[in-house]
Amino acid sequence: MNPYTLTLLRHAPGTPEDAASALFASWRRIVELAPVTAMATGTDRVGREFAVARALAAGVPLRVDERFDDPRSSSLDLSEWFDTLLLTGFSEWICETRGSHRVLVAGGEAIASLMAELLGIGRSTADLLEVRPGGFAQLTLLEGHPAYLMRLEPPPRDFAAD
Repeated sequence: MNPYTLTLLRHAPGTPEDAASALFASWRRIVELAPVTAMATGTDRVGREFAVARALAAGVPLRVDERFDDPRSSSLDLSEWFDTLLLTGFSEWICETRGSHRVLVAGGEAIASLMAELLGIGRSTADLLEVRPGGFAQLTLLEGHPAYLMRLEPPPRDFAAD
């Protein structure tokens, strides 16, 4: 497997227009860094609509997979099941995808879980590397080697998620 860049773009809360605006501002920075070759997203409306529009505009393949969604509120502790489902979906996507720059649009829980797994760090440490809503993290990956965190960028200045 060739090395590739993985960008984890966190979808943003708020009105669909505000959230899309924040994602688009981060998207401009992402494509400025390197052309995107493949995308994936969960079924969250804002993230999905943004990813579909960007994938169509860029002419890149897009995978929409509910396993990339953050866990729903539940009376059961689904954290272990969520990580298993998420990592299975992620592994399938990575194995089926080609290209040097892959972008996953997801929520904060999914991104923190993936960062913990890929960087080989605990979840509490991954939570300290928080990707803010509308912001993104970039990792470089090569099979058989540890992932490297290359960038952790905040959301655009004009977007206030809090």
